[in-house]
Amino acid sequence: MSDAATRPAEHPDAAIFACDAGHLAYAYAAAMGIHHAEPERRFDIVIATPDLSPVPEVARRGPIRFRRIDVSAIPPFRHGNPRITVGTFFRHLLPEILRDEYGALFYMDTDTWMRRPGLQGLFDRRPRGVPLAAVASFIYRPDLLERPHPVSPRAERVLGAFAGTNGDYWQSGVQMIDIEAHLKARVAERLFSYVETHHDLLERHRLGDQGALNAVFADEIVLLSPLWNWHHEDWHHPDLLERFDPHILHFTGRAKPWMLADEPLVGEVNPDWFAALSQWSPDFSPEARRGSAAWFEANPVFRLRPLDALHRRAHVAVMRHKARRLAIGASGQAAMQALIDAAEVA
Repeated sequence: MSDAATRPAEHPDAAIFACDAGHLAYAYAAAMGIHHAEPERRFDIVIATPDLSPVPEVARRGPIRFRRIDVSAIPPFRHGNPRITVGTFFRHLLPEILRDEYGALFYMDTDTWMRRPGLQGLFDRRPRGVPLAAVASFIYRPDLLERPHPVSPRAERVLGAFAGTNGDYWQSGVQMIDIEAHLKARVAERLFSYVETHHDLLERHRLGDQGALNAVFADEIVLLSPLWNWHHEDWHHPDLLERFDPHILHFTGRAKPWMLADEPLVGEVNPDWFAALSQWSPDFSPEARRGSAAWFEANPVFRLRPLDALHRRAHVAVMRHKARRLAIGASGQAAMQALIDAAEVA
């Protein structure tokens, strides 16, 4: 096992991240958040990646298990969004690769953060025999976002091409996976076959594994409580966090926890992320999100100190006003509560 992993599997289940080298440090920071939040856990925390050589010695000696994975089964694919790599498909290989090591996997994207513990309880309560549980994608649920129109034109096209028969469209960034049931349902085989035959369709809609997963498996996915994938910035308002108290925050927008950004919630988690990233690499220095106050500090617009200072103050004032605005009203909150109450895996 030494050439395939930094340590043997210890527990029957695993919280797991899967990524390429470009996101290894971010996966480590998110994984360390789980380690600190769940000290009494009876599950492994794993980062799966094709190459273990970039993992520094300090991480190898730590509490996270790094597992090498063979990704050659993924068909050639170019995502329509250049920021997203083929690494998003790695998650779908995990059940086959880890079938002899774990019974269940709780997969998370690298831009997630465990806000409060509870994952051990979720493993203990999960219904057996469910191949995959996931959260409905908030952006394709107008009842959650209180939009004046049913869905945007782009959303209509995506739902028409990829949603299930009941219009369900799932967010693939957090998944509870029963390995035996997942393999029996041939999820990965069906997904990769779809990618090979519908590459042009996925690229036209600027979608990758999430579109393919919905196209082939939407009707068989079971609802995971949204509290385990709280993934839209409108729902990151402090009043909504206090009311619903989600377990996992998912930063699906352009502002990520490893950046300096204007979004208050990103700023709240920055210290924990920066500490872990500095442990991974002592030379770590956070980058500013383009267009943020920190970015304007380093990239002045006018190159005249008084004008640039005024511009930054105005920018900060606008962002603070935006952060205070509660975009989700009573009907959206009621719809979210109904979705939480309907969850089969909670």
